[in-house]
Amino acid sequence: QLKPIKDLKQAISINDKIMFIKEIFANDVDKYNATLTDINSCQNLDEALEILEQKLVINSENPVMQQMLELIYRRYM
Repeated sequence: QLKPIKDLKQAISINDKIMFIKEIFANDVDKYNATLTDINSCQNLDEALEILEQKLVINSENPVMQQMLELIYRRYM
């Protein structure tokens, strides 16, 4: 079983960070950092997903987005 994540920024490897910024955040590092900071400070998963939906177009068919969502789920499990 996967372990819960306390801090998304620390849990994301440098390679995944680069991939997320490129594929999900259209190379916008500031948007990536701001989004993760906001999601990290949420009280629960619903709040985190709501912020994600406000900031991004969520394409759950995209494997990179699936990977990011999995990390967010683990943050709030």
